[in-house]
Amino acid sequence: MQFLQVCIIQRSMFTASDAIYCAKFVELCHKMQASNFSTLIYFDRIFSDVSHIVTNCTDNEASRYGRFLCETLKGISRWHKDKTLYEKECGKSPGFVHIIRGDPNSDGAKKIEKYLDYENFRHVCCKWHFKLTKAWSSASTPRTTPRSGTD
Repeated sequence: MQFLQVCIIQRSMFTASDAIYCAKFVELCHKMQASNFSTLIYFDRIFSDVSHIVTNCTDNEASRYGRFLCETLKGISRWHKDKTLYEKECGKSPGFVHIIRGDPNSDGAKKIEKYLDYENFRHVCCKWHFKLTKAWSSASTPRTTPRSGTD
């Protein structure tokens, strides 16, 4: 997903305003139901790559990236708290379609596209929170490097 690497991640670290802009831009892409934009895949990639991104940032870049993640989580939190709002904004959104693949060993391996229902969305949110917690705990744990050679 080059869009994520080139447009979102890099820009979100420039300034605090850019961090908020990036989160709002993606929110707008979702609201406009931009073609070929999967909101689910986007969120999944954002929350999967946190530890790799943060460990390669300066303190200021990491702070701005954190602001971007915070702004992103605000939108997700709104949907997580309110089933009616989720149904209205995401229930039939193409960005919230997930594919269920049939048995690849069968002759008629089918893939079924379904909208992600509210309870499954909440389950995915738990997965994202777990990934974030794991990333923050690994980033905050001091690393000891083995000494090489003699002193």
